[in-house]
Amino acid sequence: MCTEMCHQEASCLSTGGPRGTCTCRDGYEGDGVNLCRRAPSCPLTCVANAHCIKQEVTDLPPYTCVCNRGYRGIPQSMCFKWPHDNADIAG
Repeated sequence: MCTEMCHQEASCLSTGGPRGTCTCRDGYEGDGVNLCRRAPSCPLTCVANAHCIKQEVTDLPPYTCVCNRGYRGIPQSMCFKWPHDNADIAG
């Protein structure tokens, strides 16, 4: 349960502890409490079974492709089904 009111474009996600975290919904960015604004479109074209994300680290390119959950590979060229895996893998 979140201890603060989430933004209208956010939801409260359980973090496993006594507090939840307000997180902006897909396609939005912000702190989840005071601000959730529509995220700019990704300028990259990712391969099948991959999607584009905005990177949080400022000394890296602003966008990158990552394999979808359950897939692994090099997101700029190929992502293949990986059994028993639910992690997003950055390329």
